[in-house]
Amino acid sequence: YLVMSVMLNLGLASVLTNGVTEEQMPQMLALFDSLKNSAPYTFLLGILERLFAVVIQISVSVIVWFGAKRKEKWALYPLAILLHAVIDGITVICAQFIPLWATECVIFVMTALVALLAKYVWKKNHEEEREEHETIAEEA
Repeated sequence: YLVMSVMLNLGLASVLTNGVTEEQMPQMLALFDSLKNSAPYTFLLGILERLFAVVIQISVSVIVWFGAKRKEKWALYPLAILLHAVIDGITVICAQFIPLWATECVIFVMTALVALLAKYVWKKNHEEEREEHETIAEEA
């Protein structure tokens, strides 16, 4: 939507409507009106939301990584799936009932919590690996 908004502001609406049928044109014009009437901060919130999504994906990937790396940590798999599902569910529910900025605040809090959990999992597993390596080195 950001690119479309920039193109509209540059007077390039005709480029966006090129190849659009007469049946599709009312939908396209409604989209243009929606973008024109959107508050500028909504685009910033969209960028923040993408940033939060990347942090969540990396954090969940860290949790899955240690579940795959250490067989005894298999429970990290369902944990990662559950976290992802809960975050998605809460986001959808919030988007229906509270303002956009408040939804983004909720997403920020969830992102921070999952990132902290991933950091905890990372540190705990690295400490365990270090202790295992030291034990092996002492035995050798």
